[in-house]
Amino acid sequence: MFALKKPIFAFLNIGEDIAADAWQYLGIYLTGLVFLGINWHCGYIFNAMGNPSFPLKLSLFSFVGNIVGDLVLIQGLGMGVAGAALATVLFAFLTSLLYLAKFRREFAK
Repeated sequence: MFALKKPIFAFLNIGEDIAADAWQYLGIYLTGLVFLGINWHCGYIFNAMGNPSFPLKLSLFSFVGNIVGDLVLIQGLGMGVAGAALATVLFAFLTSLLYLAKFRREFAK
């Protein structure tokens, strides 16, 4: 993905003024993509196990946390797009930890 930055931005006709912010966001976001993948798969597993309420609750936690994190990091700390990306990655990470803790409790029975 990093190697394709210039061709992708050229294809999308992204100007230089936006490209720096877009690249900063994308770079941070991609580092947390593994947590988003964990969350998606864990949600599927819990749904298949007959427990769809737990993934729903965690999605709500992540959604609300991301909004609060955006407000704090962007407005409060003035981090701009980096703050938005960090909030997303942070709450994806926290959600992954909660999923893994729940798995541990479920399978320890």
